Amino acid sequence: MRIHSHLSSKCHIAESMICDRGVFAKEKIIMGETIAIWGGKIYSAEEIDSLSKKYPSISTHPFGVFDGFYMGPVKPDDPPDDAEFFNHSCLPNAGIKGQIVLIARRDIPAGEEICFDYETTENTSNALGFKCNCKSNKCREMINGDAWLDPNFIRANKEYLSWYILCKVNNL
Repeated sequence: MRIHSHLSSKCHIAESMICDRGVFAKEKIIMGETIAIWGGKIYSAEEIDSLSKKYPSISTHPFGVFDGFYMGPVKPDDPPDDAEFFNHSCLPNAGIKGQIVLIARRDIPAGEEICFDYETTENTSNALGFKCNCKSNKCREMINGDAWLDPNFIRANKEYLSWYILCKVNNL
């Protein structure tokens, strides 16, 4: 379902081994190709905290766009948009360009789940703080919002860090 974001027609939602549902390639996606463009409403961290008591999905689907601000659904009771079902991987096949665009980091064959590293868009343990289930050989095991402090993480993801995380890195 499309509510406020764009998801490539080459993608579909299916059951995931990582977490419940995920986004999968229906056909081959070429490196550099746009997979999704997120849209929505900007919420403060306080609004997310308050609204999540009534609307649980608003605590898990928004992503950080600046310190204390998140992009989420246009209305807090909107069901998650299909473009919000990307799961996390410590060895992602997709990455962020700018602030709201997700592209393929490499060719993605049909049938493969499309994942990005959540810590390339988020730096707070409020929004993160979970045990990783990606099962990659690069798994960091705990995703808690501090990867941007690691020079090795920065090097491995330098082309795929959101503008917001780049600002954090450059102000160290």
